[in-house]
Amino acid sequence: MVYLKDRYIGPLLFLIYINDLDDGIMNCRVHVKSGLYKSLVRPHLEYCTIASSPHYVTDKELLERVQRRFSRMIPELKALLYPERLSRLNLWSLEESRVRADLLEVYKIVHGLSALQYLFKTCSVVRT
Repeated sequence: MVYLKDRYIGPLLFLIYINDLDDGIMNCRVHVKSGLYKSLVRPHLEYCTIASSPHYVTDKELLERVQRRFSRMIPELKALLYPERLSRLNLWSLEESRVRADLLEVYKIVHGLSALQYLFKTCSVVRT
């Protein structure tokens, strides 16, 4: 049985490994580490959020914990609170990202821009 945390921890362990190298990324700037996170880890956390958004609070917290751990790995931001670290890294929380993705998909469905528009009928009758 594969647990949710095991599925997402691999890319994070890669970042931790790179972070521990003497000549590696430890001396890089914050935007380099942030770019690595956004390209290597974040896509795994946000994969298929429209179709299978985490339902249970524990699953949401588990996913958010990966992002918290990454933001604490940056020495310059370690002492800050989590929302402040996110704003310095120009990141959204994963919950905010899922809500945004849901809103964008609803907009696409309503305006006929999505492939899912054929699953739902839109009503043109205006009720007051």
